[in-house]
Amino acid sequence: NANGGLTGFRVEGGQIAIEGQGLNASNVDQLDLLSRTIRINGELWAKQLNLVTGRNTVDHATLAATPLAGTDPAATGIALDVSAIGGMYANVIRIVGTEKGFGVNSQGQMIADKDFTLAADGRITHSGLVQATQGQLTIQTSDVLDNKGTIASGKNASISAAALRNASGAAMTAEQGLDITVAQQLDNDGRLQAANTRIQTGSLRNAQSGVIAASQQLDITTTQTLNNSGRVQAGHANINAASVDNAANAVLLAQQALNITTAQQFANAGRVQAANATITAGQFSNAGSGIVAASQSLDINSAGSLLNDGKMAAAQNLSLSATGTLTLTGTTQASAGVLTLQTDSALENTGVTGGRHVNLTAATVSNGGKGILLAEDTLSIDAAGAFSNEGVVQATDASIIAGSVRNTDTAVVYADKTLSVESAGTLDNQGALIAGGTVGALSLKARALNNTAGGVVLSFGDADIEVDETLLNASSTIEADGDLKVKAANIRNVRETFQVQARTTTQQHNIAIEATGKYKSATRSYTETITTHEVTANSAAGLIVSGGDLTLLGRVDNIYSTISAGGDLHVEGAVLNHQDYKVVNSTVHSGTDSLKYNQRYCKRRVLGSCVDHDTRTRTDTVGYNDTKNTVVTLASAILSVGQDLTGQVGELKNGMSVDALAQPQVPGNSDGGSALPDWAVGDEGYKLPTSALVKPSTAPNSAYLVETDPRLTSYKAFISSDFMLAHMDYDPSIIVKRLGDGFVEQRLVRDQLLNQTGQQNIGGFSDLEEQYVWLMQNAVSQSKALSLSMGIALSPEQINLLQEPIVWMVWETFETANGPQKALVPKVYLGNLGDGTDMELRPDGALIAAGGTMSLTVAGKLENNGNLQAGNLNVDAGEILNKGDIRAEGDMALSTDGDLVNQGGAIAAGGALGLEVGGDLINETQAQRIANETRTSRTNALTGEVREEVRSDVQTLVGREATISGGSVNINVAGDVRMTAANLSAQDQLSLTAGGDVEFKALETLTENNSRNLRSQEVGHLTNEIQSDGNLTIKAGGNLLSEGTSFQADGDMALAAKGNVTLAEVVDSSESASRSGRNREEHASTSVTGNELDAGGNLSIRSGGDFVSTASSLSAEDTLSLAAEGDVLLYAATERDYSYEKTVKKSGSAFNKKKTTRTSTEETLTTVGNELSGQNIQIQSGGLVHIHASTLDAEQDITLQAENIAVTAGIDQEYER
Repeated sequence: NANGGLTGFRVEGGQIAIEGQGLNASNVDQLDLLSRTIRINGELWAKQLNLVTGRNTVDHATLAATPLAGTDPAATGIALDVSAIGGMYANVIRIVGTEKGFGVNSQGQMIADKDFTLAADGRITHSGLVQATQGQLTIQTSDVLDNKGTIASGKNASISAAALRNASGAAMTAEQGLDITVAQQLDNDGRLQAANTRIQTGSLRNAQSGVIAASQQLDITTTQTLNNSGRVQAGHANINAASVDNAANAVLLAQQALNITTAQQFANAGRVQAANATITAGQFSNAGSGIVAASQSLDINSAGSLLNDGKMAAAQNLSLSATGTLTLTGTTQASAGVLTLQTDSALENTGVTGGRHVNLTAATVSNGGKGILLAEDTLSIDAAGAFSNEGVVQATDASIIAGSVRNTDTAVVYADKTLSVESAGTLDNQGALIAGGTVGALSLKARALNNTAGGVVLSFGDADIEVDETLLNASSTIEADGDLKVKAANIRNVRETFQVQARTTTQQHNIAIEATGKYKSATRSYTETITTHEVTANSAAGLIVSGGDLTLLGRVDNIYSTISAGGDLHVEGAVLNHQDYKVVNSTVHSGTDSLKYNQRYCKRRVLGSCVDHDTRTRTDTVGYNDTKNTVVTLASAILSVGQDLTGQVGELKNGMSVDALAQPQVPGNSDGGSALPDWAVGDEGYKLPTSALVKPSTAPNSAYLVETDPRLTSYKAFISSDFMLAHMDYDPSIIVKRLGDGFVEQRLVRDQLLNQTGQQNIGGFSDLEEQYVWLMQNAVSQSKALSLSMGIALSPEQINLLQEPIVWMVWETFETANGPQKALVPKVYLGNLGDGTDMELRPDGALIAAGGTMSLTVAGKLENNGNLQAGNLNVDAGEILNKGDIRAEGDMALSTDGDLVNQGGAIAAGGALGLEVGGDLINETQAQRIANETRTSRTNALTGEVREEVRSDVQTLVGREATISGGSVNINVAGDVRMTAANLSAQDQLSLTAGGDVEFKALETLTENNSRNLRSQEVGHLTNEIQSDGNLTIKAGGNLLSEGTSFQADGDMALAAKGNVTLAEVVDSSESASRSGRNREEHASTSVTGNELDAGGNLSIRSGGDFVSTASSLSAEDTLSLAAEGDVLLYAATERDYSYEKTVKKSGSAFNKKKTTRTSTEETLTTVGNELSGQNIQIQSGGLVHIHASTLDAEQDITLQAENIAVTAGIDQEYER
């Protein structure tokens, strides 16, 4: 400087070389080497060593270097070259290379006891050892750092380079902190390790041999991709990269926390492990070989999709969150904590996914065929859109909320305790939804619910189902061992498939029939047409069943299916539609009867005179037609209640309406024998009964043909026929093939009981398993006495000898995938059935039955074509139409606002019967006339004239008799009462009161045949029967009319009307007419049937108008009393017997012909009057008493009181000519 002092150095070029013995400057405090290049081929020792290379000006005091201008930027070289035998050893080493492009090549050792600093503006290639034993290590280059050796610091190390290559076997380590900053690519095949490691780079490749480690904290930041094929491990680790690719066999490991953030893709095929791990990525994928594990919690967030095809596990909580599709095809497990899965898009699981608690939230959730969603405790699924399950969902408590739910035929949703499923749209179940708890175990809510294709909804406790629109249970099961509540706008319990085909066969018959009258022989020629119906396609009945109480809220359509409650049933809805499927099978005969008789004729004439007579056979032909219809039930419907049935519905329709005149088929199984459910029958045996829970066995040596889903049987043991076999001394080591396990057998027994008795329980049991054990115990105790053989069905004799109902194992053949196989099936035998027990056979057809009281309010119409039966029965309806049976073992009360019509039905109570009718009461037997007409043409062989002959006939088909009966019967009718050919009876008192008219009408029957030569007609009448074992009282607010009715009362009988009382006769008639040539024959007769009134006490008839009786019989053990405000008229009727015969004979010669005509007419007219008898007879009239051709017979007094009394005789007539 101006003072002559040294300020610095100007280095233009030159080289300092340390060779040979090297240089030992340890005896001075500081050694500075300033040169454009330096080569170290020997050992250099110093206390403080400074090396400055490059064209520079170097400050004397600070050694700060300033590059000289004019340096060629493209020039390259080695600023510092340390050979393998060279080395630098000092307390502090500071190396500065300022010339761009001039780097460092170190093959030797550079060791500083304290700090080491290397800064170069060129490439650094290192294959030796760089070490700051107790100090800070700093390496900086604007070019590439290529490390093939060891760079180590006893404290902290700072590495900065444009690019860094750490070769295999190379190491960069620091005892404390390692800070690496790389502007571009960091390639690590060696080891980067410190207590705390921080890496900032453009991209990072950690090769298969590479290790990046920090015993405490590891921070990695890359602006591009982190490719890891080696091992990255730390105590705590933070990784921030544009994307991360963790290759197969690679390891990302943190002993404590691991935080990974990628803006783009995180792809793992190796292992990611930490105590607590958090991964945030644009996209996340874990390949099949990948493992992501946390000893405590794992949290993965993806801004896009998230895929786990490998294994993800956390000992505590595991959380997966994505905005795109979340796909789980591997194993995802939170062992002891909460598994949280969340996505704004679809969640797709085909792997094994589980935890102690599992929470799923997604736009849509699908669990594929191999998918398992498993929670040891609670499971929550929340899907804004669809939830679809083809696999297994299992938890202790499970909740599913979705826009729609689909559970396929391979799927099972099982909760050990409670299951709640809520669908904003449709819930489609073809699989199994099962809750194993008790109170509040199962809850289903949906806009619409379809349980089809053998689907099972099962609760071992209570169940609550709420549906906004339609609940469809088609050939599937909804079952609760406890209480079951079903609420829906429409509840449809149906068969999925049911098809019926009519088959018609015809056959010609020619038979001999009995000849009567003038006919010597008769034959019948007819075509027999038989029409039958058979079920050609059929699936299982729908089953809605509860072991406890059952509540149905909404319209109910039970079509050929079963609804049953072990406890009470309550129903509320617009309609209760309970339908069986009936058909009318018919046998129709259509043809003619040929009636042969002998006719005398002239065989030979001489001169016009007959000299030889003979007889010849003539034939009369009449039409023959006969129709017989039989009602056959092809599919029953059961609605049964173990205890009380209550309800309020708008309409009730029970049973399918068919031809009321067809006779019901006699139901089978009347001996209390076994009746299996309506299983489908194949070509070689029964088809296996399967459902979503019960599948064909696949194990070659299985003891069963079908087995229950093991997830259910592993949770709960079901007693099976093993119990019986063990008590029958069967060798347990011998495999006895049976249809199914305990779950299958118990429900098969229940279904048989429903099929036979209409009730699911007998013997006072409410538990299926206890009932099954009881039935098996009964079998064991009776087997020896009855000589029962295992596998062999009971004979009718053995059934009749049963003292208790039993279950017996019987061989049946089933179609299987391996061909027909035999298996033991539990069959129920009830044995001797007693009336009034819970083991009565159910009636055929549609059955609504309650073991206790049935109380129904029907706002509109109750139409019964099946059977309503209960212990006590109370019905209040707008109107009632009964064509079936309404029966109560105890009391019955029926009330209507409108009409009560009993058409060919039965209304019967074992106790008191009360009918309160707001409209009319109609109790009628129905009939129908069938007319047939046959036309035939005959051609005269001589004249060619064609003559048409018409034959016709009429027959009357009469239906089942309409009956009303009870213990004591009390009937109050606001309107009219009309009974036609019906029966009304009481075991105690009978009272009938009507606000209008009371009419007991006879039913006219007509049989008619018409042909060319023969005509016949028969008119008959079916009348009413009214009977009381106590008193009989009938009151009419209007007129009372009776036609030929029989009134019987063990006590008093009283008939009263504000209007007229008319006891009218009915007249049966018979007419026939025949001709043969010019001969004629006619017959006609009539017979009169009057009313018969027979009282064991007093007989009283009161009329506010006239009392008219024709040809009646009135009898009283005590007083007979007739009273009318008008006239009392006892009239007679006339019976007629008439015959007419005309015979024409010809005689004489040809010149003197004679024709003789003889006629014969006979007619008898018989008067039939009234017959009155009693201890006393009292007749009182406000007008005339007219007794015509009648008999009054009193043990004591006869009293007549009237304004006028007339007694006239009848006249019987006989006429013969």
